[in-house]
Amino acid sequence: MTTALTPERSARDGEPSSGITARFEARTSASRREWETFGGHLPEGHTRSAAFFPPHPIVLERGEGPIVIDADGNRYYDLLNNYTSLVHGNAHPQLVEAALSVIGGGTVFPAPHRLQATHAALLCDRLAHAEMVRYTNSGTEASMMAVRIARAATGRDLVAKARGGYHGSWDGLWVSAEDEGHEPSDFVEPGVPLAVHDLVRLFEFNDADDLTRVCEAAGSDLAAVIIEPLLGSAGAIPGTTEFLGRARELADRTGAVLILDEVQTFRLATGGLQERLGCRPDLTTLGKLIGGGFPIGAVAGSRDLLELFRADSPHHLKHSGTYNGNLVSMGAGIRAIELLTPDAIAAINAAGGRLAETLARSLAECGLTGSVTGYGSMFNAHLGASSTSVETGGDVPGEDPRLMQLLHLALMNEGVLTAPRGFLNCSTALGEPELSAVAKAITRAVEAVAEEAEGPGSGS
Repeated sequence: MTTALTPERSARDGEPSSGITARFEARTSASRREWETFGGHLPEGHTRSAAFFPPHPIVLERGEGPIVIDADGNRYYDLLNNYTSLVHGNAHPQLVEAALSVIGGGTVFPAPHRLQATHAALLCDRLAHAEMVRYTNSGTEASMMAVRIARAATGRDLVAKARGGYHGSWDGLWVSAEDEGHEPSDFVEPGVPLAVHDLVRLFEFNDADDLTRVCEAAGSDLAAVIIEPLLGSAGAIPGTTEFLGRARELADRTGAVLILDEVQTFRLATGGLQERLGCRPDLTTLGKLIGGGFPIGAVAGSRDLLELFRADSPHHLKHSGTYNGNLVSMGAGIRAIELLTPDAIAAINAAGGRLAETLARSLAECGLTGSVTGYGSMFNAHLGASSTSVETGGDVPGEDPRLMQLLHLALMNEGVLTAPRGFLNCSTALGEPELSAVAKAITRAVEAVAEEAEGPGSGS
């Protein structure tokens, strides 16, 4: 059974007519045929917004270390790693063993378990400002829970967040990167009550003065400031020490709770990016890698805030969840955290820096205007006339969407899996042979884009 997912859909989304696209379609015809059958029961043939890109997504069948393989048998170096969660690559033998060792004895119970306590202790050992942990099933749920904690602790409602900041798909924090300069009533998402957006205040990422303006205007109504230390979905843009330091000062001054979203960035240092940037949060949200490839989310923080979950707390927070702290995620997550040693982190950060430098150099040598942002093992390409300096989420819309799409498809043609938005990250499964191959593939992909680039931002 086929669906209405036709070439017209791709054209409407701006598919470039190019040799790069033609080559991609020729290499992935089996993926397209299979994906088209999925639409009978899955809207648009998938169940995750990031899975779709024009002219069509690939259907992945399996992963082996640094490699993923699609329905056509194409092999790709995995530079996406399920958006940073597979920090040790695909099907790591020790993580598989850890998960299997749990499954035989039961996967989840309505009772505490020693694996939960062990996992929590590992997180608290790494995060300098965490004393206790509460588990959820995703980073989205962790963001929801952190805001609930902040509201319960302060008795306030307003939350300040960065434009372009992504903290999951919860309506209460769902504000897109395109909302710059708009009042809350101007960017209501379909189906989301206006009252939800009226509780969110936006500031410009890395603009300490704008952050100050927003927090001071909210004043005694401000419950929380939530920030990613590296703006992820908006383009892997690192926060500055000054900006995050100001956030700490303002939280102290207004009595708000400072939440750092380290769902992706926990991989960048033993104690998360907060350790490198010298920021002291009240709460840290976590997810992705700490589950070892299985669903997980967590809120880590001070004892006084986390003990709001105690039944005898005067501001008791009830929090249920059938799969909170499920034992498969706990067991695999413990091993994943243990394997992410300081040496392993240093290696993947060095690998990311090397590949980011290769990408930036290739863009310059080919005359393509753009820049590469990121930190350590996470980096992002920005192609376009106005994107030579990307410091906030507001700079990203200056990208040339045609060039970005061409680069994504060109990288896949060269056997490198990345995010459509130009995001890449490294895993511990990448050795020297793989890194050398990826560097050469990046250079070839950029050269292919330069050959076809004719629109704005080509630099030619």
